[in-house]
Amino acid sequence: MKTEFSYEKDLRIASGNVERVMGTRFGMIVTDIEERAARSLWDAACAYLEESDTLLDRFNPESEVARFNAGLVKEPSARLRAWMGLGDSYAERTDGLFSVRYGGGLDFGGLAKGAALSFIADLFRRRGVHDAFVDFGGSSIFGAGHHPYGPSWTVGVTDPYTGAQLTEISLRDEAMSTSGNTPRYGGHIVDPRTGERVLSRRLVIVKAPDATDAEVLSTAAMVADEKERKELEKRFSSAEILIFEV
Repeated sequence: MKTEFSYEKDLRIASGNVERVMGTRFGMIVTDIEERAARSLWDAACAYLEESDTLLDRFNPESEVARFNAGLVKEPSARLRAWMGLGDSYAERTDGLFSVRYGGGLDFGGLAKGAALSFIADLFRRRGVHDAFVDFGGSSIFGAGHHPYGPSWTVGVTDPYTGAQLTEISLRDEAMSTSGNTPRYGGHIVDPRTGERVLSRRLVIVKAPDATDAEVLSTAAMVADEKERKELEKRFSSAEILIFEV
């Protein structure tokens, strides 16, 4: 896993990037932090990302998930069973609108990034980090505290078909997740109840205190009809779900 880390001593700002992990890029900015603490924080975050990627990347033939899907692993490890249990709990809470189980195999693509952000958010709290911004491929984001020059972290969301700005999301100790079809990447979300691909030109944005909730809900809301989305909002009352037909 190729990583980059830098520290601006005068500004007390650390930043790190991973070129590719869990199928996308990863970036983190932490403000008002000493260099030694920042490097330790970055190392801990990268260790978690690398471990999760090795376990869950279904496109890596050496990962446990890929070997499980190919029938080469009959008994999942304790770590994989824990991930499967987390996925199953969300399947129950969403009435099957979300699942990590597809056609006898496993796919954690709608869960792993959010869970990683939840882990990192908890890492911030345990290490006394108050202000930070974490971006997982532009689709899963967490903002802790506030931007150095503002009361929160602000993220612009654009229409993937026209480039027009749809809205701005302000994050303060909150996560956001975006799911939808784009001109270059569509039909990747599947209704786990029917196996049918979701082809609608819909963009879902979920803002929530918990990053795992946000990612799962953004996928579930892509599959759900209006009645089912209202039920999701009742069950996950701390989350805000925004739907754009684009």
